[in-house]
Amino acid sequence: MKEILIFIFDINKYPPILSLINVLLKNNREVIVFGHSSNPKVFEHLPSDKFTFFDFIESNNSNSSLYKIYQLYSFKRKVKESLKKYTDISRLWLLGGETTWVFHDLIKKYDTIGYLFEMPEFQVPLKYRVSFPSIKYLDNMNSFKHIICCEYHRALITKSYFGLPNMPIVLPNKPEISIENSEYQIPEDLLNLMNRHKVILYQGIFNFPERRLEELCQSIEFLPEEYVIFIMGGEDEAKNNLRKKYESNRIYFLPFLSPPDHLKITEKSYIGYLSYFSISGNIGNTLNTLFCAPNKIYEYAKYGKPMIANDVPALSYSFNKYKSGICVKEFTPWNLALAIQEISSDYKQFQDGTYELYNSVDINSIIKDNIIDSDV
Repeated sequence: MKEILIFIFDINKYPPILSLINVLLKNNREVIVFGHSSNPKVFEHLPSDKFTFFDFIESNNSNSSLYKIYQLYSFKRKVKESLKKYTDISRLWLLGGETTWVFHDLIKKYDTIGYLFEMPEFQVPLKYRVSFPSIKYLDNMNSFKHIICCEYHRALITKSYFGLPNMPIVLPNKPEISIENSEYQIPEDLLNLMNRHKVILYQGIFNFPERRLEELCQSIEFLPEEYVIFIMGGEDEAKNNLRKKYESNRIYFLPFLSPPDHLKITEKSYIGYLSYFSISGNIGNTLNTLFCAPNKIYEYAKYGKPMIANDVPALSYSFNKYKSGICVKEFTPWNLALAIQEISSDYKQFQDGTYELYNSVDINSIIKDNIIDSDV
């Protein structure tokens, strides 16, 4: 029986999808994925008799809005034509809210799972309503075999807002990937730098105001020389502006590395940094950031890296329960530096807390118990 996964963006930038693929394969499922991968090498180690990937859509933010809509129509047509070839489909997984809108007309045709990586939108954005006018959002949400949310409060809000009969499955964004299959080698000069210093690491996107990095960069002025800051992610204007302002012999800007290569940098770091600030006047964004569900906390925790972040409920709960990090209430460079030094003074206990946090979640058991075994 086949598990069909569909995603309209770049799979490489969504580690939870890579984790899902690994878990399904571990449970002896045949997995067929429709989407795009900017780095197909991530699939090379997967068994060819159990895994098939169809790269049917281009992911390029520089394309015009009209062309992107054309791409979605083309992608949808190719996927639907391909699905006709399979008569033994166990489940259809629509990955991400946008994918559920594009493929809304397939939800009732299969045992379909809606896997939501973000807080669901309270209404379908205009461009999708215009492009796919037959979307019936409330009906679609109530027609899934299962809905998966990444965080408990998000699941509660989703159930309440859409009037779902059952609580969505809560599947934390814990990556089930490792560096064993990575051929990436950290450049020698960078590795030497990391071996000589305590690296405060940020890995992620650059979308101010949600990801605030100015205070982190400024905190280096209050830290001893043994500390350096690594800011790692894809190239864009926001990153270039930060680089122009802050790049120095203590603040380094690194390129994006596809999973799992980026974990080799994580492994050698000292403390992980996270930032989740909401946009004023936007309730959806506010809820999404307050009840964030970053895969990054599990990536840091996997390698025993304590964390610092701004004060949001989802992170505060995990940090306090396991003593795996510190949420900084008054988010200033000085207070960030104090938090870093507080962790450093009790590093072993914080590190033990990160391992406890990591081991508190078993992604395989959640998927197996709630989906694979329950649907037999």
